[in-house]
Amino acid sequence: MVQLDFPASGCRHKMHQFAFCLLADEDLAEEVTAAAFAMAIRNVDEAKTFPCGLSWLFVNLWRVVRPALVQQSAYARTARFSRMTILDIPATERAVLVLTDGFSFDTALTARICETTEADVIDVLRRARGKLQRIARIGAPNPHSSNLVH
Repeated sequence: MVQLDFPASGCRHKMHQFAFCLLADEDLAEEVTAAAFAMAIRNVDEAKTFPCGLSWLFVNLWRVVRPALVQQSAYARTARFSRMTILDIPATERAVLVLTDGFSFDTALTARICETTEADVIDVLRRARGKLQRIARIGAPNPHSSNLVH
């Protein structure tokens, strides 16, 4: 049995949260979390090269979840939704947004997790934040509407 030097149970819950933010499917999030955790255990030596166990686990999760995101992206292009949601933000942008703003990883570590450059992360993060602001404005109630409940 491989020994980890961090509490894996708490990390698994955070992995599941991250997967759910990306996939918006509870069952699929559980499935990819389990697969990523198993992959991480097989590659435990790689953990020593990361600043924290959670960031290393997120790398493994990203490697497992990326193929599912490609399929989801194809579906999202054909589906029509009446309101914009966070799922309308492309998956890579959502991942960067959740890692930096949700889990408070810096852009360098986020780039390492997503296996890209820090410059790309900064650009993607800027776009994602802009899209999230637009979604928040669209979902906000109109203060001039007569349908407001007081």
